[in-house]
Amino acid sequence: MVWNCVWGKAWLDARDSDPAAAEHALTMYAAILERPEFKQHFDPESAQPVVRGIIEDARLGDPSGVQQDVSVNCSDQDS
Repeated sequence: MVWNCVWGKAWLDARDSDPAAAEHALTMYAAILERPEFKQHFDPESAQPVVRGIIEDARLGDPSGVQQDVSVNCSDQDS
């Protein structure tokens, strides 16, 4: 989760000011979908669709899911 916290925050910080950095950060954030931990530890019927939806919405320009993810799961992480 630390990985996604860092890249989620990076995307949120860059999305309005640095499109190239934002694109890279979102690509890295979305890389969780290919991680064995995601496939093994995120429930395929409840958690996996939520994460996929957050990423898809972010790709379409909606930051709300990433913002909620970062707010809920990353409050104890350093920026």
